[in-house]
Amino acid sequence: MMAPIPPPPADLAERFQAMKRQEDAYKVLDYLNPANCAESADLRGQTSNKNMPAKTAAKLHLTECPPAIARTSRQNNNCSSAGVSEEWRTKICEWSYQIIDHFDYDRDIVAVSFSYIDRYLSIRQTVNKRTFQLVAMTALYLACKLYGPNKIRMSSLLELGRGYFTEEHIEAMEMSILNKLGWKVHPPTPLTFARNYALVLEPTACVPDVFHNIMVITKFLTELSVVDYYFAPLKASSLGLAAILTAMEGISNGHLGMAEKQAFAINVYRVANISPNDPEVMACRGRLRKMFYEGGYFEQLIPDEAALIAQEDRERSLATKRIANESPNAVDAHPIFQDEDATSLGTSSPVPAKNDNDSSPALESTTSSPSDVRTAITTDTDNNDGKVDLPWQVAKKRRMG
Repeated sequence: MMAPIPPPPADLAERFQAMKRQEDAYKVLDYLNPANCAESADLRGQTSNKNMPAKTAAKLHLTECPPAIARTSRQNNNCSSAGVSEEWRTKICEWSYQIIDHFDYDRDIVAVSFSYIDRYLSIRQTVNKRTFQLVAMTALYLACKLYGPNKIRMSSLLELGRGYFTEEHIEAMEMSILNKLGWKVHPPTPLTFARNYALVLEPTACVPDVFHNIMVITKFLTELSVVDYYFAPLKASSLGLAAILTAMEGISNGHLGMAEKQAFAINVYRVANISPNDPEVMACRGRLRKMFYEGGYFEQLIPDEAALIAQEDRERSLATKRIANESPNAVDAHPIFQDEDATSLGTSSPVPAKNDNDSSPALESTTSSPSDVRTAITTDTDNNDGKVDLPWQVAKKRRMG
């Protein structure tokens, strides 16, 4: 039996305040954007070695990366994006998840390690692919030491890294990372925020099985966000809230009523002082929705059942268009805020359409419609046992019934 919804702790508001202050100190620049090179230079000035003992500073200067890598890096005089792209970062992230799964560690450790990586690359001037590999391996090793149940042997990590680097390389890069980051190695992750947001959900809002499914989907969404560089410069508080709201979109009103969803959004605003209608939160929701509900994950699991769900979505879309012609206001209503009291919490303006000159990843408009709210994760309204059925389960029941 699933555990019930835990009650909120008395100090939850103070906890959010502390996490948001901490979040500001763990800022990540859009380091793959050449326009941010000047700001990156300012950060490098703030993390110089002038306050360190001369011997330690000299050692860091000489061993910041292996000599062979340093020679290659000096050939690249542009921003830290030299030789590194979003695609390369994605490959490194997927490799990190494979390592964590191999050792059976908490997958949120990868989010911690990429906080180290992204902040380090926001500061460092030049990084090629080989150095990026070393940074990633060292950051993962450091995160496992701090957050893992036991320490990973460095020799085991080096073997999984195909022997490209030595222990001396890892040790030198570890000192470089700690120095550049100012020893700030405990970032609040999106999942940490999401788990705290979940505490403001009313204990009677849903049955334990439904709450469990919400958190499972939320955790998966936060893991997806680590892979996508788009989210790297955004706040963990915004991403965590977007993840749990996106998960709730897939829960039917029969298992988690609209009143309970609205009460959750209002409680988040009152306790954490962040609006679900904040532009950054809405941008994250749109991106996550596109990745999860339209990313083909259902099709990869059970193709036949996913095809039936797609057909149902098309039918609902046609119905939505007919309703839109008669009552546009009803279609444009926000899926969480649909009454006057709730809409007073923040702006409900949709995210603007992508500019033709914008080089950032494409982002769909987050103006929500009924089809958006009910995309991909649905429930069987005839089932009163309180359990949430995944899409292919619903389709199978209907086809067999």
